Amino acid sequence: SVGRRRLEILANQPEVHVVGAVDSCADARDAAQALGVPWVGADLDVALRETQPNVVIVSTPHALHEPQVIAALAAGADVLCEKPLGVSAAVVSRLVRLAAAGNRRLAMARNHLHLPSVAAALALVRDDQIGVIGDIHTEVGHGRGGSLTPWHHSAALAGGGCLRDNGAHALLIAHELWAHAQDAPALAHTERSEAVAEGDVDDEVVATLKSSAGRTLRLHVSWRFPAGYRFAIHIAGDRGEVEIDGPVGLRHRPLGGQWRDITVVDAGPMASWRRDTTDFLAFVTHGTGPAAGSSAAALWTAEATDALVKILHG
Repeated sequence: SVGRRRLEILANQPEVHVVGAVDSCADARDAAQALGVPWVGADLDVALRETQPNVVIVSTPHALHEPQVIAALAAGADVLCEKPLGVSAAVVSRLVRLAAAGNRRLAMARNHLHLPSVAAALALVRDDQIGVIGDIHTEVGHGRGGSLTPWHHSAALAGGGCLRDNGAHALLIAHELWAHAQDAPALAHTERSEAVAEGDVDDEVVATLKSSAGRTLRLHVSWRFPAGYRFAIHIAGDRGEVEIDGPVGLRHRPLGGQWRDITVVDAGPMASWRRDTTDFLAFVTHGTGPAAGSSAAALWTAEATDALVKILHG
C-alpha cells in the first residue's frame, strides 16, 4: 500500500518520469500499468538493468530493504527507503557507507514528521513556546496486529515487530527534539521494557530511554490498542507543554496556564507522504533539505531499537 501511495504521488509530479515499477503482487503490477508506467515486472535486477533509473524508491518488507537498496545503489541510483532503513544499526551503517562511497543520495522516509500536528508541534518547540525540552511520552500503534499481512509477524521478513515498525515514528520525533535541545542523540541506558510475543515478533513494548543529558523518553508501542490508529506524543518543557493527538490534534499549555487547542490544516491523508517524497526529490536535486539528515536519524533510531531488542530478547 505504501508503494502504491508513492507511485501515485510520483505519477502526478510533472518533473518526474516514472520508468518502471516492481512488485511481487499481480494486483499491484496491474495498478502500475493503469497509471501508465512503461515497464512493470516482478524482478528488481531486470528492472534496474532495462530502465536505468536515476532514483529508486524502496517500499517493501523491512528485511528486504538491505539487498534492494544495495542493488539500487550499485545500479547508480539515488534511493529513498521506507522506515526502518535496515533491521539493525549494522545494516543501516553499511548502507550509509555504500551510498557515500558511490557518491549517491540515500534517505529514509519520515512521513510522520510531516503530519500537520507534528509539524506544528515542532514549530512551537523551535519558537521556544515550551522552553527547554524535558521528558517525552509517546503512544504509537493500532489494534490490527492479528490482521496485519503475514510478513509483519515474520522475524525473517520484518526484523522485529511493532517496535521496529511503528516505534520508529516515536523515535524519529524524539531524535528531532533531542537534537534541537543540543542533547547528544545517544542512549544512556534502558530502564524498563516489556514485550508480549505474537508469532515470533513483539506486538507490544513499553520502554524508557534516557538521553545523555538525562531526559526521559517513554515508549508505548503496540499492535493491541483499541480500533483505529493511536499516535499520541506529550512533550514537556520548563515553561510549558504540548500534546499531539493524531494527524491534526494539537494543544498547548504554558506553565501554570490552561490547555489551548491549536487548529492545524488537514490537507488529507496523502499530504505527509507527498511532502516526504518532494523533500527527497529536492535532496536528490540540490543535496540539501530535511531529507539530507534522514540517514543520521535512521542510524540513531536503529541503535535505539537494537538496544531495546537486546533487552527484550536477551
